[in-house]
Amino acid sequence: IAESLRRHAPESAGAKVKVLPNGFDPADFEGVEPRKFARLTILYSGNLNPRRSPEFLFAAMKHLLAEQPQWRGKIEFLFLGQHFGLPVERYARELPETVRFAGYLPHRESLEYLLGADALLFLLSRENAPGVLTGKIFEYLAAGKPILALVPEHVAAYRLLKEEGQDVFFARPDDPGDIKRALSALLAHLTRRRERPGAHRIPPRLMRYSRREQTKILASLLDESVRKAGGGRGHEE
Repeated sequence: IAESLRRHAPESAGAKVKVLPNGFDPADFEGVEPRKFARLTILYSGNLNPRRSPEFLFAAMKHLLAEQPQWRGKIEFLFLGQHFGLPVERYARELPETVRFAGYLPHRESLEYLLGADALLFLLSRENAPGVLTGKIFEYLAAGKPILALVPEHVAAYRLLKEEGQDVFFARPDDPGDIKRALSALLAHLTRRRERPGAHRIPPRLMRYSRREQTKILASLLDESVRKAGGGRGHEE
């Protein structure tokens, strides 16, 4: 989005365009008790619709369960949020004991699920605009969980996960074969990870995406604008 603005306002030479990404509030995570799950759980938090659909993921999951039947009854995809225009009943019927739709939850309760899950699912389609990040991606990163990222390479979310993510397993969002490959790698990783669990801690490098730090930058930009508007004169009043 910033690049587009700079192209359409070359006279500013980019000086007037600054980027403040969305972020997360570390205080939201304080005192949150992770939800306990009986099975290995991969969580998706957010809305679904035909343009953001798990159809290809479920096709990949069917193939994986056929090839690796030991995962039957041991893994669950849990979807939190509202879902529009999707056959959720059919999905649950075709993948019994593997897919569950829990509906919308209050934010703090959703964080209990987020911190209790073994991994997180991030899903965008090829039709998404390049500037798409979504708000939840920052909470995903702050949760410190492995991420199954079904995202096209042209979106900003892909670059952010590449730069800031840890244990991110990428796949093309409309390629069941590629998704099955990434999912198999994730499951192998989770098997090892479960043997050495640790307490939740927000990675220090991600604190610059906290809303407090982003607001500091915004305040600095506003101060600079006021100084320039005043021609360098003081505005102590």
